[in-house]
Amino acid sequence: MILSFLLFLENDPSLLRTLWFIESLLTEIALIFSIRTHYHFLKGKAPSFSLSLASLSVVFLTLFLPYTNLGKELFHFVKPGFKNLIIIIFLVINYFIISEIVKLNYFKKKINFKNK
Repeated sequence: MILSFLLFLENDPSLLRTLWFIESLLTEIALIFSIRTHYHFLKGKAPSFSLSLASLSVVFLTLFLPYTNLGKELFHFVKPGFKNLIIIIFLVINYFIISEIVKLNYFKKKINFKNK
């Protein structure tokens, strides 16, 4: 949270809008891969080709859109800097790790509760 705040402290609202767009879509894609199984995401069944293709397409579009005229004119996006993208990727990875931990603990407790 503090890292997110510092990232946007002295920046233009257009940059905040752009980075928020990128971060929110990437975390939602990460969450899809986390919640699709009760187990650790690497131990679960591999995602379907269509899910993988759709997810990669959304990731590509999300990262590419701020650099296009459509993104600039329609959404008022600005080109994010490399440092900002690294911070966003760091946040998304941490979000994924935390969602995996919460999911695994939830199902562990749910299974233990059923067995009692």
